[in-house]
Order: sequence, then C-alpha cells, then structure tokens
Amino acid sequence: MTSAPTWFEAQQRSPDAVTLLARLRAEFPHVGFVVDAAAGVWLAVRGKGLFVRASSGHELHERLHAVTLTPHREVTPW
Repeated sequence: MTSAPTWFEAQQRSPDAVTLLARLRAEFPHVGFVVDAAAGVWLAVRGKGLFVRASSGHELHERLHAVTLTPHREVTPW
C-alpha cells in the first residue's frame, strides 16, 4: 500500500499551482484560498458572501473577476 504524498512532495510536482496560488493571494489579499491541484479543486472564500469553486487557477481567477470582485492591486498579466 502506498501512502499519500506529503505536502512538500505535492508542491514539488506542481510548481504551476504554487505560482498561481501565490498570484491569486497577491491580487486578492482579502480572500481565502483552498487548493487541491491534484484533484482539480480550487476554492475562494470571503466571509459568508463569497464562495467560488473552479477546476484550475486560471478558471478561478476568471470567475473571481466575473463576480466583480475588484483586485487589491495589479500583478503581472495572466
């Protein structure tokens, strides 16, 4: 039986997910993010008024903008 990968091992296999998450956190600092990139689950939460789910970091970014959530500051273009 194989054990589940550690957090560090999972992060080493998906540097794109780590980069996308860092960019989302920089652009939307008042939003909490939960990511399981291997399972294709990206969540954004802010209080009781915002819950957005997507299957990729790019899709989550687009959906956050679609709900007219104004980013705190601009980071490098997607």
